[in-house]
Amino acid sequence: MRTFLAELGCLSVSAMIHVPNAQQVFTEDGAMQIDESQTDWFTYFGRTFKQLIWWAAATQKHREAADPHNMLNGFKMDPKQRNAP
Repeated sequence: MRTFLAELGCLSVSAMIHVPNAQQVFTEDGAMQIDESQTDWFTYFGRTFKQLIWWAAATQKHREAADPHNMLNGFKMDPKQRNAP
């Protein structure tokens, strides 16, 4: 997803979420299985979500100070517009 997100102009966070044997961690409706490792999973997911929240707040604050549409003449919204000649 990093390549896809970069094409959309998004920044990715360094902490990734890997869920081996997801069928043992989640129920069919997407809820977490209740067991002793649930706290470990919340801690693990929390690391990524905290980075994501930090990036979101930082980029929002910076965008308020310097709008990229006004700052960069070449900033394009549509991927077709960003292709090299």
